[in-house]
Amino acid sequence: MSLVISVPSIATNSQTQFGKIATPPPSPNMKKRNLTLPSFAPTSPLATSPPPPLSPKPRRKPLGPGCGLLDWIRLCRSGKDLTTVGGKLQTVTEEELAKHNTPDDAWTAIRGKVYNITPYMKFHPGGKEDLMRGAGMDCTILFDEVHKWVNVESMLSKCVVGTLVVSSSARRSSFRANSLSVPKPIVVPDGMNSQAIPRRKSSMELRNETRAAEACEEDDGQRQVSPESPVKPLVHEMPGTKQDASSKQEHEFVDEPSATLPVPPMRPRKNSDASKPKPSFNWVQSEKSVVLHVLTQGKALKPSDVFLDVNGKTFEATIAIMDWVYELNIALAHPVSGSQVTVNGARAEISLRKQEHEQWDVLGSFLPGHNVVTHKSKRVPKTHLCTIEDIKTITHDTKIFKVKFSPGSFMIVPTGHHVSIQAHIDGKQVERSYTPVLPLSDHRPDGSSLELMIKLYKNGRMSQYLSRLSSGDSIVVTDPEGTFDSSRLSSANNVVLIAAGTGFTPMAKVIRDLVCSNEHRKNRSTKLLFANKTEEDVLWRSELEQLTKSTQNFEMVTVLSNPGNTWRGCRGRIDSRVLKEHLPPVTEDKTLICICGPCPFTTGISNILFDMEYPGDCIHCFT
Repeated sequence: MSLVISVPSIATNSQTQFGKIATPPPSPNMKKRNLTLPSFAPTSPLATSPPPPLSPKPRRKPLGPGCGLLDWIRLCRSGKDLTTVGGKLQTVTEEELAKHNTPDDAWTAIRGKVYNITPYMKFHPGGKEDLMRGAGMDCTILFDEVHKWVNVESMLSKCVVGTLVVSSSARRSSFRANSLSVPKPIVVPDGMNSQAIPRRKSSMELRNETRAAEACEEDDGQRQVSPESPVKPLVHEMPGTKQDASSKQEHEFVDEPSATLPVPPMRPRKNSDASKPKPSFNWVQSEKSVVLHVLTQGKALKPSDVFLDVNGKTFEATIAIMDWVYELNIALAHPVSGSQVTVNGARAEISLRKQEHEQWDVLGSFLPGHNVVTHKSKRVPKTHLCTIEDIKTITHDTKIFKVKFSPGSFMIVPTGHHVSIQAHIDGKQVERSYTPVLPLSDHRPDGSSLELMIKLYKNGRMSQYLSRLSSGDSIVVTDPEGTFDSSRLSSANNVVLIAAGTGFTPMAKVIRDLVCSNEHRKNRSTKLLFANKTEEDVLWRSELEQLTKSTQNFEMVTVLSNPGNTWRGCRGRIDSRVLKEHLPPVTEDKTLICICGPCPFTTGISNILFDMEYPGDCIHCFT
């Protein structure tokens, strides 16, 4: 039996609508072509599965009365418990998360945080069905593919159940593979990925595969290292770099020999085991220091890719390698007094100053979590106990808190990324995210501290807590998080930054990288559209105005919603009229538009840009 498919020859249309492809009507002269293919077995996944979505843009559906964005914001501010756990942050395992997968009880995880999305069902523009696709599972990949621009941390801030804890043996399932019912890629011994409709294999092939698997098992068994064993000055490779027998996947086989359709080898997915880096480290020592050399075997590192947390003899290092994180966790044999980080290509050099100038027989002993590579989306950020070194007043309601790390620690927050402050307030765990800032100059941070520009609200729980702090007090700060790729700045010719209030904080580092650094390009245009209420609310106004005067290709446009009588600039809000006046044409190549502000502001500006037909890949919304 053969399958006949009628394929109309329709010309593709480059113009698309939001959320679907606009297809022109068929031509009267359109011809049909008959394509005959061999019959597929009923169990063939590709024969019954729908094709992947043509556009990652969200599909909008009409919402009922009382289900708009402002209605959701009112519900979040009503004081009602939207978490169903009493507002106390929980530690959620994958097994517990999987239990909450019904419309009346739906949890999901995004970038390590678990949210109760049940109350948001009727408010979601894409409908309940889209939300349910990620219920009971970690949907970070799906979320980033469909609408990465949404500020989920702000939108669902009142729905946070807690943090997702993933067991080291758990394997991440690909949402795309599950939804399309396509066989998952098999990691073969040489590290390459291959994918095809399974067929019945010959006895020779089966014997060869069995021998290869046994060889992998034996090799893995030889490479296991006890966590308690001392660290010798040798190269330590990642254990289990070859395929584990326990991680093999079973496949159904197609009985019908004629029903095979080979698929060309695929490039490994960014989060697949085949793309997982295999870093290693060794160490040497001199009279005054111990130096760890980390070879990542990935792309070139930046100083902001390396985080150190040194507390007494406890040493923790985190190295970001593309979409993965490599962690070292060692109980040092002797205490250290300081550290220095340098990077050279794919190699990081971590120098630890000895507190006492003596020879070390061993570096120390491994602690749990040592020598582990984890995907960023599955890693729970660590916390760091810091000290407030200084507090500066910027405006009537905004201050800069200078936070100092413990001696020997090192952290440079990447551009566009943020940290969170955690505090126990009134019996509840409270967490708020803030983006560090740097002076608008070519000042290079040393990684020993960071500065947080924070607006203090009268009725905010975290704001009241921070208002009571002074220099010398302790504060808990988490690892940096974020999705912004600063490499996009180097290729952009037109950069437009749209900010409201303290949404300016991520823009400060972007402006610094574009205008104030040594990599400044004269042919690149940078413009800041800055929305505020009054002149007194404009953050770093004098610094920005001075930068505008001294730099030819930087411009700031301030828009005030409640200006005084002497204000001569733009009045009102940043709307379509203001955007049309100051944005480059849609047809302009290499344009980057960044947005940050309160959730309604970010969503509103994004919708205007989509209506103006700016492509989604040139827009980034900071979260």
